[in-house]
Amino acid sequence: MGSRPLISFYVIAYNQQHYIHEAVEAAFRQTWSPLEIILSDDCSEDDTFGIMQRMASMYRGPHRVILNRNPKNLGVSSHINRIVELCKGELIVASAGDDVSDPHRVTKLYELWLRSQRTPYLLYSNLVEIDENGSVLRYRNFASEVSDAPLQEFWQWNLARHLQGPTPPVHGAACAWRRELFDLFGPLPPDTVHEDNILSWRAEGLGCVALHPDYLVMHRNHSHQLTNMYSVPALQKAIERRRTLAWSSVVSLRQNLLDANVMIVNGYIGQELFERACSYVSSRLAEEEFQFNALHGNYWSRLATIALAPRRALAQKKLWRFLLWAVTPHPVLRTLYRLLAAVRSWRNRLDDFGNR
Repeated sequence: MGSRPLISFYVIAYNQQHYIHEAVEAAFRQTWSPLEIILSDDCSEDDTFGIMQRMASMYRGPHRVILNRNPKNLGVSSHINRIVELCKGELIVASAGDDVSDPHRVTKLYELWLRSQRTPYLLYSNLVEIDENGSVLRYRNFASEVSDAPLQEFWQWNLARHLQGPTPPVHGAACAWRRELFDLFGPLPPDTVHEDNILSWRAEGLGCVALHPDYLVMHRNHSHQLTNMYSVPALQKAIERRRTLAWSSVVSLRQNLLDANVMIVNGYIGQELFERACSYVSSRLAEEEFQFNALHGNYWSRLATIALAPRRALAQKKLWRFLLWAVTPHPVLRTLYRLLAAVRSWRNRLDDFGNR
């Protein structure tokens, strides 16, 4: 392939037997070559890995396929760390086991990298939100979420630009990154759910992040997603899911501070930008730690956190909802959520009956 670099494309999966076939098929259809495809299962309890195995054994295309199954469930961040150990590509393209990538996704992201003189350390694209059955819910144009200006060829920003004001949100389902984000900073910390929060921060400090204007990923929304809070299964696990996501935010921000030190020690940012970055993250971290302690600690520590909170910590748009969650015992909240789930399930059955 001459000077064309090897790129890694991974499909990360856990209990996604209903969607994994589409995700793997989309990986096999990628037009870029040379490409290695890592199919990695996090010790699923269903037939997810079995489907991966069968598809890999029948594949006769040009790409190299690597199968991995973790002997025990690692969780999102540790699973990604394991995948990166297996990747040999210059760029690593992420794909979830319930999402579907455009066949030209890898090629287009690489072409954007070249147009940007290889300065981005993380690239991603716009995406399409779909439901469990693959029907379109909405188109996510990330640039339009922070600006009225139309996105032309691409949008690009670094750490200094990030600290100046809003930048487009980064979505992990559509990301690709350079392996230096792990080689220089080390693995992702445990208990991280949204790896994009850490990887985009690292990329901004080393070079920049770039957004491709095309819709290159179909991101599936379904009841088993950790970020889903309103389906019947989600309501039954509402407290646990919210606690997991809140703790992930705290861990991510703590890692951002550690990574800022790596940036300045290695000469990627100067003292002034380092101090601004640390001030920015420390402020956000204090807010997230307060939120976590007020909403997810034991009952008496939650009450103490609220009682001792400075006024600025309680300056929230929906303060009454925040206080109601903080002062209500978790067993009561858990019961209320399960009742709400039962009501929603009952409504869904009525709707199904009415549609027949």
